[in-house]
Amino acid sequence: MKTSNLSLLSGLSPTLIEIFNRITKSGQVTPRDRDGLMEAMLVYSLNPDEEHLVNRLFYAMRRGWLTMIKDEEQG
Repeated sequence: MKTSNLSLLSGLSPTLIEIFNRITKSGQVTPRDRDGLMEAMLVYSLNPDEEHLVNRLFYAMRRGWLTMIKDEEQG
């Protein structure tokens, strides 16, 4: 496993915290966001705080508290 350096996720430039803040502020998740978060969990060795952020987002998605949108709709 790679060491956690989540300044880049799947070609995304924002850090994991910036992604978390944007998603929670807008209430919307793109497929690219979801895939980047899944990659973070599977590929990188996350520290406990990073893992907690990702788990909170997936929990919110499962509960329906976040809306899945297409990438081009984001804005």
